[in-house]
Amino acid sequence: MKKVATASSCLILIALSQTSLVSAIFWRECANTSRCICSGTDFKLNKLGLTDRMEIYKKMYRNCTVVHGNLELTYFEEKELEPHGKNALNFLEHIEEVMGYVLIAGNKIQNLSLPNLRVIWGDHLYQPEFRYDENPTMVKGEYGLAILNNNLTNLDLSSLTGEEELPNKIYDKNE
Repeated sequence: MKKVATASSCLILIALSQTSLVSAIFWRECANTSRCICSGTDFKLNKLGLTDRMEIYKKMYRNCTVVHGNLELTYFEEKELEPHGKNALNFLEHIEEVMGYVLIAGNKIQNLSLPNLRVIWGDHLYQPEFRYDENPTMVKGEYGLAILNNNLTNLDLSSLTGEEELPNKIYDKNE
């Protein structure tokens, strides 16, 4: 039996970035965790200012096992998570693979967990848009995993394997 996406199972979000470029995210909600592919994002370090970003992220990543694109977890704050309870980000727990890059940046939360993330393929790599003359600790390059400017106490990437094959990693100013 062929499954057809209905209007209720698909969602289109159009967001304007600071550079006035229009980006679109297309995704479908995953019904179970057997192997569900969902779309990633390509916003890099742009703050979107969405009113209920948590609900959008939940719909995008709940039961998702493979992110087709990038996984960008940026600018989360404790006050944003409080209304959703102490396990507010547990919808990320099923992610096993990311086809592009993983960007974890600017978060002001204590815990972030991707306990089942096994591999980052790096089909598309993150290129930081820093002024390297002002950031002497930064190394110019392209990265499969970028963890930047967070106030995380605990970051769980315990299942991540194959780091020797990961295109590049960058960690900077994580306190």
